[in-house]
Amino acid sequence: MKALLKTFVLALLVTVSFIGGVVTSLTQGWGDSAVRIEISNMSSEAIESFRVSYSTCGTTWKLEGQRLPPGRSETVRFTVCGEGGYVAEAVLPDGRVVKGTEVYVESGYKMTENVTNAGIVSGKSPYAL
Repeated sequence: MKALLKTFVLALLVTVSFIGGVVTSLTQGWGDSAVRIEISNMSSEAIESFRVSYSTCGTTWKLEGQRLPPGRSETVRFTVCGEGGYVAEAVLPDGRVVKGTEVYVESGYKMTENVTNAGIVSGKSPYAL
């Protein structure tokens, strides 16, 4: 009887651990092949519009967003064929266009692009860890 109870408790612990891993994986985006870029407005004024131009597998695409108030963020997602690159740019209220540097990405990367009055600062959190 004692052995049966130990087996049951062990099976229950393994099941709970597995379910915990699945929930963590889903909430953290692990295994997601899309690249996620969080565009954050860290400037003192609203961004009129922003654009992310990315390249993968020899093709270039553009994702565009509209007005983004100060202190707010918006996340864009795109899929790459294993790897690719992108450049973020934003139009400020006075018409100036600030542009980030080209950034290399692989499937599953989570990036941040902080738009300031002086330019765009990139940050990386590979695999959404």
